[in-house]
Amino acid sequence: MFELMAESNPEVARIWRSVRPRCNPTPEEQADLERQTDIRSSELRTDLNLP
Repeated sequence: MFELMAESNPEVARIWRSVRPRCNPTPEEQADLERQTDIRSSELRTDLNLP
């Protein structure tokens, strides 16, 4: 569904490319994704005042 919307709307296409999962990330991309996840998890714990 999103792919059809993206075909007709460049803004939706840009957003879709940024959130669409990649099938085979490179080791560097995987490491970066894991770092980003750790950072976001830490920020969320801080925002929610969790240990």
